[in-house]
Formats: sequence, C-alpha cells, structure tokens
Amino acid sequence: MPPDTDFGSKFTFEPDQGVLAPGEMQSIRVKLLSDILGPFNEVFFWNIKGSATDLSLQFRGRVAGPEFEFSPDAVDFGLVGFGFRYTQEFTLANVSEIPFDFRLRVPQDSVNSPEFQMLPSAGRILPGRRLTVAVELCSETVRKYDGFGVVLDVPGVGDELATLPILAECCVPKLGIVNRVIDFGRCYLRYPYKQVLTVTNDSKLPARFEVLPQDDKSAVLAQYKATPASAGIPAQGDHSIEFDLNAERLGRLQLPVRIKTVGSRMAPIDVTIECLAVGPSLLFRVEGHDDPVDDMKESAAVDFGKVQVLEDHSVVLTVYNPTLIAAEVKAFVEGKESMFEVDKRELTVEPGETTTLKVIVNVDEVQPFKDVLHVMVAEGADNCVPLTAVGVGSTVVCEELTTVIDDGNQFTNRAFSKQFVLRNEGRRAHSLVWLNQALEAETLRKAERQKAEKKKGADQLPKWVDREIVWNVDPPRLSIPGKSQATVTITGFCTKPGEVEERLTCTSVPSSGKGGKVVFDSTFKASVAAPLLEFSMDSMRFEYWYVKGVEAARQTKALGITNVTQLPLTFTLSAPKPFTVDRPDWTLQPGESCDVQVGLLSTVQLHAFIDS
Repeated sequence: MPPDTDFGSKFTFEPDQGVLAPGEMQSIRVKLLSDILGPFNEVFFWNIKGSATDLSLQFRGRVAGPEFEFSPDAVDFGLVGFGFRYTQEFTLANVSEIPFDFRLRVPQDSVNSPEFQMLPSAGRILPGRRLTVAVELCSETVRKYDGFGVVLDVPGVGDELATLPILAECCVPKLGIVNRVIDFGRCYLRYPYKQVLTVTNDSKLPARFEVLPQDDKSAVLAQYKATPASAGIPAQGDHSIEFDLNAERLGRLQLPVRIKTVGSRMAPIDVTIECLAVGPSLLFRVEGHDDPVDDMKESAAVDFGKVQVLEDHSVVLTVYNPTLIAAEVKAFVEGKESMFEVDKRELTVEPGETTTLKVIVNVDEVQPFKDVLHVMVAEGADNCVPLTAVGVGSTVVCEELTTVIDDGNQFTNRAFSKQFVLRNEGRRAHSLVWLNQALEAETLRKAERQKAEKKKGADQLPKWVDREIVWNVDPPRLSIPGKSQATVTITGFCTKPGEVEERLTCTSVPSSGKGGKVVFDSTFKASVAAPLLEFSMDSMRFEYWYVKGVEAARQTKALGITNVTQLPLTFTLSAPKPFTVDRPDWTLQPGESCDVQVGLLSTVQLHAFIDS
C-alpha cells in the first residue's frame, strides 16, 4: 500500500499482489519514475491476509535532475545588418550521469515572424556528451536585442532550466549614389535604351536596397525597369543597377526614381532619369542629284522649271529614314486645288530604309505655279518641300487639228467642210484669230503688183492671174472663256481640179492686241476632181418608118455608164421626147458601172408627139 506522499505515487511494484505457497519465494520489481527533484524517504506496507501485522519496506534516496553547461557564456552577434543572416555557435554539455531530452528556444522572439533559429532546436544528450548548436539571426528590426536569450527546457523536468544570453544590435548602413542623375540623352520613342547606376556602401555592414515601383504619373511619359530591383551590397562594396528606358512622350523628360535602403527609417534616395525623347526624322534627295545617302539633306525643294501645260511631269523625291524607329508618314500638297500632286498619301519607312515619292505637276495656265508638299512624320516633324513650276505652251487644245489634215478626194464646185471643237483648258479667256497663209500671200502679191503697175504700167507687166483660195474658217475670230469650248467650221471650195494645199494658222492674241502666239498650224490638202462619167457609146441611133395602119413596136437600147472618179457620184438622167430612160436617178461608187435603158416612144405615143 503506497504512502500518501509526493514521491509515494512515483513508485510502482510488479507484481503488486499475489499468493505464496509454503516455502515459496517471489521477486518483486520496484520502479521509481519521478518528475520531482529532491530527497525522499518512503515506507510501503504489504498486507497479508489472515495476519494481524503488516510487513513494511522503507525506500530512501534523492532524485537528481540533469546537469549541463553552456559554452561560451553568451551568444554574441555584435553588430548585424538588417535582413542578413548571421550564425553563432555554442556548446551544450551533459555533465550529469543520466541522459536527458532538451528543447531550445528564444521566448522573446516573434511567433509570427521569428528572427532566431536553432539547429538543432531539440534532441537528447547522453551522459558526458557535448552538442554544438548553431544560432541563426536574420534581423528584421533595427534595435538592440536587450534581454534576449536562449532558454533550455527539459521535458519532464522543467521549462527554462537555464538561459544563455544573446548579445546583438541591428543597424542599417547609409547607402550612397555615384550620380543622382541618369542622363539617357537623345532617345527615340519606344526604343529601348540602357544605363547603369552604381549604389555604394561605405560601411562595415552589408546592406540591401530596393528600387521602389514607378509612379503612374511618370509612367505616362516613359517606363523604366530596374535590374535587379532589389539586391544586397557587401560591406565596403557597391552594386550596379541596369535601367531599361522606353520613352512614350516627346520632349525633355524627367522621371523620379526612389531607391530605398531596406530597413532604414530614412527617406529613400532620390534619383532622376533624364532624356530628350524624339520621334523619327527623314532625309531627302531630289531626282537627278547623285548625292550618296550620307549626303542627303534634312530639307529639299522641287523645281520643275518650264513645263508644257496640260501634260503630266514628274520628279522623284527620295526619302531616307536614318533613325532607329519606323516613320509613319503622311504626304499631301497644301493647296486645295493644286496643280501638284503626290503619288503616295500614306507610307511607312522602316529604320534605315529608303523609299521614293513621285511628285506630279500638270499646269493649266502659262504662268508660274507654287505650292508646298508636306511630308508629315507621326510624332516627328512636318517637312515642308517647296514646289515650283512655270507653265509654257498653249491651253487651247483640239486633238483633231493635227499638223496635216487631208480632206481627201473632193469634187470641183462643191463645198466640203469639217467642224473642230476648240477647248480652252486654261483659266483665262483666249482671243483667237485664224489666218489662211495662202490668202495672206495672195494679198501681199496683189499689193506688190499694184506697186509695180504704178511704176511701170500694167501693159508692161505679165498678165495678172488670180490664185484661187480654197479654205476659209468660220468664225475667223473668236474668244473662248476659261474652262469652256467653241466650234469652228473650216470649209473648202475649189473650181479647178488638181491637188490643192493651204496652210492655216490660229494665233492667240493677248488683250493688248500686240504680238501673239501661234496655237495651231495645220496644212489642209485635198485632191479635187471634176465629176466624170464614161459612156459605152458616143451616140445612139433609132430608126422609125411610118406605115399606115401598122403599129410600130417600142424600141430600147442599153447605154453603159461608168463612174471614173475617186468619189461616189450621184446624177440624174433625162432624155428629150420622143426618147425615154427607164431610171432617172443613179448613184455610182468609184469605178462602178450601170446600164440605162434608153427607149423610143410607141406608135401611138409617137404620133401624139408628132401631132403636138
């Protein structure tokens, strides 16, 4: 029966009851398992049934706990850098005669974000053995670690049986910047550029930096990326940060960059990124210039010089993109109703690429013309290219009035004519005067004849013969307003057969009436012939003998007729009575023949004719 004491319950007996035969012996195992330290003196009684006296057994002794030693007397980290891992070691020795289990911890450490770690943090040490324990500290707080220590718990014996002090102080070094301005210089839009910034650490502790995220306002102007965005710097060392920059807006840009020293209560270091953001640009060369690409100019002028009116003239403008980004180009002529135009309105010129623009001019007046070709580069410059041209020639046109106009075969004494539509494609009215140079020459010849007759007398000169003028123009004078047209009729009439030819000119006369410019100069010609028919016989003879009471039959004979001219010939045949023709009206093509039936009236008709 156990005594009612603190240690009495710690004893167990196996077996704790039983039966013994006469002369029999029984071994009993006594086990003490105590969680209490100190001396004990316990008496246990055995009750024997049937006996008036109980047997007693006394146990004396002392329960001793584990004995251990720490070496050294403290874990001294000294000065540590914020966010860096430091390790110190100590030795735990079991100087007792019994093994014991242990657990190590730092009760002052945060449960959610622990800064200390022991390796190992728990285990068993055999008697006389030593165990090396590594203590790791990664400080996340700038402070002095006063009152911190490693405590030893022995399960089943007690908690915090011993404490090993921890000595440490966390500091954050002050970092420096070699240059607080990162100058990227001239940068093309949306083209990546790189620059390096060096962060220095002159202290005896390592430090960690962090480039804070870019603010939204400056990101609209340009975006930068820091590599690495965060890193550690060793004591007395430095670290390079590579910045990648992409500009989004034109102009001189300044972007704030903030570099934080991790753990420091001081304000972040302010750095400024500066750049001049520019768009693409172009270089030009006008066709006919043999300058190489290196000699192309930032500006150009296209001078067409003198150009024939109402005709297309073109000049090629070479365009080169010397930049690192593509150029989106729009090209247009400034004037609303310009005489100039460009063949491409929109184009993309890739970096280093050369392309062309064709500038076309078609002027509608005899005068100088000016305009401006705008070659606008998106997010770049508006390149103004002056355009000049001087129109020459005439704006009055008629495609049918060629140098030679052949009226072909014509008959004498029959008028032949053609109509011509004259168009004034210009802006100003034109006064036109038609002249037959043959008539002018004839007028001059008559004037000279009259002078000669006054000097010598008409009888002393050769007989005068007028020269026939074939063609005339109606109207001989006319005015055509700008952008309108008029019709003239040129008529020919010749009384004599033969080949005829005359030169007609049309002159544009200015409002002053002086001078003038020949607009049309055409030679008209024709082959004139008299209408001519060829008959198969020179004469036709009919005989009629009158016999009273006898009716004579009607007589007919065929007359062959051939058109021997080069033109279709229409004619009418008639015969005096008593003769007849079977068909009066005929049209024969050149070389065509026909047979006409020429007849003599019947007896009755003939008698009637004779009687009449």
